[in-house]
Amino acid sequence: MSLQIKAEQIWVAQSSVDFRQSIDGLCRVINEYFQSTPQAGLYVFYNKQKNRLKLLVWHHNGFMLLYKRLEKGRFPFRFSEQGTLLIKSKQLEGLLLGLDWQTITEWETIEFESFF
Repeated sequence: MSLQIKAEQIWVAQSSVDFRQSIDGLCRVINEYFQSTPQAGLYVFYNKQKNRLKLLVWHHNGFMLLYKRLEKGRFPFRFSEQGTLLIKSKQLEGLLLGLDWQTITEWETIEFESFF
């Protein structure tokens, strides 16, 4: 099964969020923190430990909430200020892989056989 999610804009929160929040709570964060509508793009949130991500995106007729947990290590988030950050799809790929996504411009596709 292959799922293609395309978003014109991909936004990253530059501060952690309470991961007890689900779709409705994250929509409120988007309205207040991003000052945007939840349907306007794909939104990336991370927890305080920086080892989990939640991605919220509008898909045709409803929201999709994606959750990623790293088995080892942390996602490399380094921000000089609070706010929101617009990123490119290649940077999102790097982020989901746990790579230094903030310095990525282009690279070849990376495939993993397992996480061991």
